[in-house]
Amino acid sequence: MWDAIDVGPRFFETMGISIVRGRAFSENDFTSDTVDSRSREPRSATRSERAAFFRRMGPFVVNESFERLRFDGADPMQGGSPIVGIVKDVKLFGVKEDVRPLMFLVSRRPSRIGALQVRTAGNPEVAERAIAEAIRRVNPQLLGAISTLGEVTGQSIAKERMVATISGFFGVMGMVLAAMGIFGIASSAVAQRTKELGIRRALGAGQWPLVRDSLRETLVMMAVGLTAGLLGAFVALRVTAHLTAELLFGLSATDAANLAGSFTVIMLVGIGACAVPAVRATRIDPLICIRED
Repeated sequence: MWDAIDVGPRFFETMGISIVRGRAFSENDFTSDTVDSRSREPRSATRSERAAFFRRMGPFVVNESFERLRFDGADPMQGGSPIVGIVKDVKLFGVKEDVRPLMFLVSRRPSRIGALQVRTAGNPEVAERAIAEAIRRVNPQLLGAISTLGEVTGQSIAKERMVATISGFFGVMGMVLAAMGIFGIASSAVAQRTKELGIRRALGAGQWPLVRDSLRETLVMMAVGLTAGLLGAFVALRVTAHLTAELLFGLSATDAANLAGSFTVIMLVGIGACAVPAVRATRIDPLICIRED
């Protein structure tokens, strides 16, 4: 199935919808003598009569989803077809909804226009005041709510934005707490080996080999912990996927970029937590470590 939408002149240009092939509606399309898009075809029409009726209802513009659904690779504009153009798929009914197959029809009923779209290059607030004043001069009863496209989009995802903000806050707090815990454990583990590092330094071991050995041990432990954590996260996300699916659009619950970012931050914190005390320990005078031991 597909949806049909009546549009006015310069609709695609105003809404920023790109033409893939063919053309958009012209001014002549709205003044030509064709059948109204709301008219019904004769009940007892033959196949050829229905085809002729369909052509007289045109011209039409369809989106790419409609082309794939109805024509399956064939050219929808060949053989005298009333389809004059193909436009890119867009979401006109909400950013959370899937792209629908759409057929755009020439609107020949100006009195039944449901909404007026205006594109401006200047300040939207100035344009809103000018539009409202112009409508009031014609008929004050026609004036409805005036909103920018950004405001309409923001209102449609207000709940999701609130959930994302709260989830992001707790996610960042969880990552900070995890980083603090890793930093404390790694620093404590290296601090307990201060005497050992000092003695090995006194026996001739180089500074950077000692730091490298400390980093290797820490990275092994972190790799095991992060692997277990990632597996646990995937399992938890699979279990709760049906709860979060309706709140996500444009990404999945197991978004690789977010998981990779968290993994990188934890790794950097662990490396820093190990490297800083290890370097500090190797700079202690070896004689002090020997006397204390």
